[in-house]
Amino acid sequence: MIAQHIGVFMKIAKFGFLFALTLFNSSIALAQNSTPKEEVYYAQETTNEKQAASIKGFLQKYLKNDLQFIEPENRNFSFYAIDMNGDKKPEYFVSMKGSYFCGSGGCNFLLLSNDFKLINNFTVMNEPIFRSSHKTKGWNDIILYGAYDKNGGVKSWVHLKYDAKRKKYPSNPSIVKPIPIAPNGHDFTMWYKDYAPAKEFSYDVKTWPKSLPVFGNGYPKKGDACRNIGENPLTNNFLDDSAILVGCLNKEDAAKLGGKILKEIDEVTLVSVPNKH
Repeated sequence: MIAQHIGVFMKIAKFGFLFALTLFNSSIALAQNSTPKEEVYYAQETTNEKQAASIKGFLQKYLKNDLQFIEPENRNFSFYAIDMNGDKKPEYFVSMKGSYFCGSGGCNFLLLSNDFKLINNFTVMNEPIFRSSHKTKGWNDIILYGAYDKNGGVKSWVHLKYDAKRKKYPSNPSIVKPIPIAPNGHDFTMWYKDYAPAKEFSYDVKTWPKSLPVFGNGYPKKGDACRNIGENPLTNNFLDDSAILVGCLNKEDAAKLGGKILKEIDEVTLVSVPNKH
């Protein structure tokens, strides 16, 4: 009888232990699941997807001869959309990432116009960058860190002023003499590491899929982004004696051809372009 009571007691104790263990594990899981993920708040001037796509398209063309030397994982950029000439339209400051563009003296930065054309290719430039409230010939000056004191503090700054004759800023900030005039509260700060970082994007290029017979060195002319597409089971239904079948990796390039958009196959947009007679 005593043995039976002991057995029942042991079962109750075991059940209680397992129940307590289950509650403990559940509380840990709940705590883990309820832990909020750390959110990154990017500067609002750096996040527009449409603007990023246009910059990506520019870079793919601008760097077409360099891409073979740039590793895919290094094909990244960030940008700021910011008005530099007071016309209420943004220009685009672009920071190029990776060892191909950066060295001990700094990195390459680009300044693009509102319609994504190159204004400046800056060499050996470092973050942060300030858009000065002061203007030269209608364009805001650009302020950079210059010389440092023995304790690592900034003691002078480089002021880049717009050259109206050349229609650009000095491209090599390292040859501009620093002056002891610091940015002030009216200047706009870009790429400052301690708050509101710039969102990064990739300009990695797509490759032509093996599923489509691609030939030629560009369409409509050599070096262009689109290609002539040949005949195979995937394209037979799109071939037409009165038109040329063309493929583009970029939908924007496809739209510019002026033909009929047919279908997208393996990320290639097929376009039927009428023959010119």
